[in-house]
Amino acid sequence: MKKLEIEIRETKDLSEQQIVEINGLKQQHWKYSEAEHMRWFRENIKQDDKHVLLREGGELAAYLNIVNVDVKISGKTIKMLGIGNVCVSVTKEGSGMGAVLMAVTNSYLKRKKLCGILFCRDKVVGFYIRAGWEKVEAREIAVEEKLCDCNAMIYDPLRTIPENIEKISVNRDF
Repeated sequence: MKKLEIEIRETKDLSEQQIVEINGLKQQHWKYSEAEHMRWFRENIKQDDKHVLLREGGELAAYLNIVNVDVKISGKTIKMLGIGNVCVSVTKEGSGMGAVLMAVTNSYLKRKKLCGILFCRDKVVGFYIRAGWEKVEAREIAVEEKLCDCNAMIYDPLRTIPENIEKISVNRDF
């Protein structure tokens, strides 16, 4: 196995080449053009947002971003960290890179003493459950006040989130 390197960087510390590299990895999973990925990144990612980059032998093998979000749960607003754009290079799928990426992220959340939230498709819910996340059985999920047809997953090591959630709403896309 080649050497694994893990970096957590703020957007302001990413080079243009690293942003292109991140968008190239995302493009393997979300079939938008390079220009569309770049536009989304520029419009939605803030300078103090964090990026977890997992490299194997110098090549980007897995990636996700971490953003500050306000989450409204059953009428109460909670500061959380939104986990977005979780992806592993198609050449590394099944190698455990995703598990490593999530373990690093879970450790980061614990250190920050904050809960994490992410949204995902049905086919990856099991992966996140194995990574220690819990599926929220909310009747309504919204991002930027738009209903979302997705699953909400919570990482709550401090057990601060109420159990019976009717509605969950996040103030920004990530």
